[in-house]
Amino acid sequence: MALTIQQLAPQVGSSFTALTQGGPVPLELIDAEERRRGGLPPRFATPLSLLLRGPDDKPLVQASYQLEHPVLGQQLWLLVPVARPESAQQGSFYEIILSQLND
Repeated sequence: MALTIQQLAPQVGSSFTALTQGGPVPLELIDAEERRRGGLPPRFATPLSLLLRGPDDKPLVQASYQLEHPVLGQQLWLLVPVARPESAQQGSFYEIILSQLND
């Protein structure tokens, strides 16, 4: 099932847990937005961008992580470290781009 912005936007501010070899790492979803479709074929859902913040003392490398969320359940997503947004507080920041097939 492809996730939609309608499912993800209400989760902004909620917590995820990344399961890593070093133990669980807490992450907070701080933004969810749709991306431009460009020339994306109709069989693909509109791409989504998720921005998460984690602790400075447990930075994650770019990799796929099993993330747990109380509403969304378990998801295997690629986390990409990104620069801290100018308006953001302390933390390590990660982006997830979802480009999924429509059901």
